[in-house]
Amino acid sequence: MRLLRFNFVVIVIVSIMISTVYLRSNSRRLFYECRSNSVEVNRLKRDLILKKLEAGSIVNSIVYEQTNQIDKPNK
Repeated sequence: MRLLRFNFVVIVIVSIMISTVYLRSNSRRLFYECRSNSVEVNRLKRDLILKKLEAGSIVNSIVYEQTNQIDKPNK
């Protein structure tokens, strides 16, 4: 009876340790994925801001050219 109890305790402890290691490795993987996704989102936001600035400068230059053509008298 004592041997069965001892075996049961050992099996339970080993299974708890295995599940703990699994959960830790899974947690690290999920943290890495979450962090890499947030870095990617920040990069995409930065690229979007740059594209908006680029489009704004193109539109502003077109508007500036159009206003200069209106201000100049035709000869």
